[in-house]
Parts: sequence; C-alpha cells; structure tokens
Amino acid sequence: MKDFKNYAPSRDLLKDRVIFISGSSRGLGKICALCFASYGASVVIHGRNMKHLEQVYDQILTEGGAEPYAISLDFVNASEKDFFTISHEIEKQFGRLDGIVHNAVFLDPLSPLKNKTFASWRRSVDVNLLAPALINKACLPLLEESPDASVIHVSESHANRNAEYWGQYAASKGAMEILTLTQSRETSSTGSLRFNILVPGIIRTPSRQKIFPGELPETQTAPENIMPAFLFLIGPDSRRVNGQKLHAQID
Repeated sequence: MKDFKNYAPSRDLLKDRVIFISGSSRGLGKICALCFASYGASVVIHGRNMKHLEQVYDQILTEGGAEPYAISLDFVNASEKDFFTISHEIEKQFGRLDGIVHNAVFLDPLSPLKNKTFASWRRSVDVNLLAPALINKACLPLLEESPDASVIHVSESHANRNAEYWGQYAASKGAMEILTLTQSRETSSTGSLRFNILVPGIIRTPSRQKIFPGELPETQTAPENIMPAFLFLIGPDSRRVNGQKLHAQID
C-alpha cells in the first residue's frame, strides 16, 4: 500500500492539463477541482445544480486558477448522447482531455435489500456504474490523444465487503471496480493512458454526514488532507501505475 503522506508534488504538476471531475459542485469533488486548479490544471466541473457549480467556478478564479468550464447534467436517466455531448463540449472548449475523476455518487440511506425500490436501484446503477462507463467510452478518443492521461474511479471500502445494508451500493461500486480494472487492461497497450481505483477512506463530506449523522467530525479526515493521493494518480508521477486499487489513507 502506497503512503501518500510524504508525496510532495511540484506546484506546476498539472500545468496545461485538462481534467474533468464529476460531482464537483460540493464535497470531495469540489476540493479536487480547487486543488487541481491550484496546481495548474484547467478543470471541467460537473454537477446537477448550476448555482453550486457557479460558486465553485468563482472560487477557482478568486484563488488564481485557470478559467474552468462547467457542465450541468443529472446522470439519472441520461442518454448516451448526453455523455457524448460532454466529450464534444470539452473538445470544443479545450481541444484536449488529460484526466477524469469519477467522483459523482448515489448512496441511498442504508437499509436491507428487501426495502430497496426500483427507482433507488436505477439511480444507483445510473450514477455509480453507467455514467462512468459511458463517459469513458465517449471520452476515450480524447484521452488516447493525450501524451499522459489518467482516469481515477473513486470507490469505497464497502465495494468488495459483504456488509448488511450496504448491498445496493456495494453492488454498483463493485461492478464499477471491475469496469475500471477491465478497461485498464484493454487500453494498456497505449502506454499513455491508465485507469485506477482510489478509496478515500473516512472523510468529512456532506454524503458522509447524511449516512452517519452521529459520527463525530473529529473522527473524519478533511478531504483536503487526502489530496496528495489524487494529485499523484492524476499527474505524471503515476505514469507506471495502472489497474491498481489504492487507498488515500493508510489504515
């Protein structure tokens, strides 16, 4: 397991790179967008709420980052055409794409499988599995044109753990991990494109508070503190890392 605590990236680590981050209107995705922009990247931010995206957009500019680009799309019931539109917009705006962070997630309140509805299953699969799969498909030509491209699938420790009440989420995330590892093998011959899984661990985010409202904040790690792991995987220093599942925090 790699220890990211001592990773010290250069300040221009992501200079001239274009990176798409799904679910970046708040929480972990927002922190990724702000962090990547501070290291020189042009970030494409995504979310369902344009007002929240505009706030992230303005904060990036206020903090001296390159002008970002915002895309609003609800992944639930989105069509394949919608995902290709994302790719076309990125190409039109920047002419390139050097990385993706699949951070958008749907996590229904924890409950037994017998209580899960069709609508809940649909949202879980649409957001956690189909969206990453179709975004990868749509953006693959742009990624393959990049001299050094990285795709990060954000996962969770329950993705491959048999735990009560986590079945729906684990099923969608487990399938996403298989998707990631398979795509890493199918594209390994390019030498310039890699797909990896990153588990953030227990961090202080709105979704964590929703699922565990009684959890003490001091037991949660601030998302800013795990950015070295994201910077390592999205930047050039991870060029030889492909098809791996890494943990941002050492247990």
